Amino acid sequence: MSTTVPKAWTGRPRDPRADEAILRAARELLAESDVASLSMDAIAARAKVSKATIYRRWHSKEEVVLALLMELGRGYRPTPDLGSIEAEFIALVNSVIRSFSDTAGVAVRGLVAELARNPALRESFRRRIGDVRRAETRRVVERGIARGELRGDIDIELAHDLVVGAVIYRMLFDPELRTGNRLAERVVREYLRGARAPGT
Repeated sequence: MSTTVPKAWTGRPRDPRADEAILRAARELLAESDVASLSMDAIAARAKVSKATIYRRWHSKEEVVLALLMELGRGYRPTPDLGSIEAEFIALVNSVIRSFSDTAGVAVRGLVAELARNPALRESFRRRIGDVRRAETRRVVERGIARGELRGDIDIELAHDLVVGAVIYRMLFDPELRTGNRLAERVVREYLRGARAPGT
């Protein structure tokens, strides 16, 4: 599957409303199925634009998917220093839950099978989404260690898999999951039982 970034369109100026309609249609279709089932015809019909309008922006459905990944990456916001590792971890995990609950995040579920068999798309997802989230977990953990709340010998990389990974797994199989069910608090507190520094 080609994932080449298309050359800039040099014709008449693009209408941002059409861009938005096309990406919204692709998100909705991915939320309903997967990349294999996605087609330019279906995107055009859902967005109420011509296929030519889509092809002026993206050369293939794979490039539309990459545009969605870029959109997801732009929604990232750093976790603020709240002075407490528990509060920061809960904020971080709830942000993941919210991002997977909106229409863009729900579309990621439609990407799962394609990510497993498409190295180029998987690499783009890792760089744009996975690495950003993993780096954020690292910053939160390092602040907790610096404050003396966490053991200095904990595996920082594994913290992301145990805390954020557990929530992402639940989100993939429970589309109705929301922040209100206190999943973040439960996951974080269980993790901290073994990760806190003695006496904290």
